Amino acid sequence: AADYLAVCLQHGGILEHRRRLPLAAIAKRIVGATGRTGLSFVALGSGEARSEVRLAQHLIEQQQKPDLHLWLVDTSQPLLSVGLRHANEALPSRPGVKVRGVQGSFYHLPMFGSVGDLSEVADTKSKRRTRVYIMLGGTFDCLDHELRFAEHTIDAKPGDWLVLDVHRAYSPP
Repeated sequence: AADYLAVCLQHGGILEHRRRLPLAAIAKRIVGATGRTGLSFVALGSGEARSEVRLAQHLIEQQQKPDLHLWLVDTSQPLLSVGLRHANEALPSRPGVKVRGVQGSFYHLPMFGSVGDLSEVADTKSKRRTRVYIMLGGTFDCLDHELRFAEHTIDAKPGDWLVLDVHRAYSPP
């Protein structure tokens, strides 16, 4: 985990890729389309969560009244700890903004229960939150069957989002 973290935080190609991600534009589009609905932002394979937290910051800036629950999901406890610490330091501590971590494989997302659903307050009048699933840093590239993952693992409903980055192929397969 320490070696992977060192590469993520120092490798020029990774840093350049992250710099080029149009996170502000993505946030503007999501908030514009979802309106006043609260967002549950589920970062799958979040690792150290640098890009995910930047996108969360942009989402909060775009909302008139911040209502964002950030869920970091990673199988590596050391990376999840680093990501949670970064998220808690970088995101404003104010009502409507919550940060949570789930250690486990995102392949088992349906077994995690209420990740990304209603707020933690037992309010039967609450509407379902809009979920924004995010897979950055090549996470989507690591799937063995992308369509099966999308159909059977992500319990998306109309209005939910999937944000991912996909690396270009540099030559024919």
